[in-house]
This record gives sequence, C-alpha cells and structure tokens, in this order.
Amino acid sequence: MMKKAQVQNKITLQDAIKEDPLIVGLLAARGAQVEVIAFGLAYVGELEMVDPDDGVIVISDGVQKAVLEIERIESFTKVKL
Repeated sequence: MMKKAQVQNKITLQDAIKEDPLIVGLLAARGAQVEVIAFGLAYVGELEMVDPDDGVIVISDGVQKAVLEIERIESFTKVKL
C-alpha cells in the first residue's frame, strides 16, 4: 500500500505540460501563423494542432502539412504575414 506522501508527489503528464514553456507557448499559438525551427529547417504556416499526449504538432501552409515531433523543435515564433 502506498503512503500518502508518495501519492502526493506523483507528477502527471498534465502537470508536466503546464510547466513546459515550449508546450504552453505552442498551445497558446494554436491557429496562429508561426515559424518553427526543427531538424535545422524552418517551417512557416498555420499551427493547426498541438498534441502534447502524442508529442506532435501540425503546421500547414495551405497546400502541404508538416507533422513535427515537439521534442525536435528548436524554437518557434508567431509571425505576421
């Protein structure tokens, strides 16, 4: 049987998401035009989806879509086109 102290120290995925500045920023930028640097390349388009549970985002330029792993994102910025 687990002690109360052990249960209280358990960190959930949702808690981790709330504390990760990258994920918090990506979630806030959903629907906005962004530039994401990942794999040494720049991806520019609308941030259509952020899925912290699966660890991916989807960016679309209107013609093509890119699915990127969040852990591969080096930086991102909202842009005005």
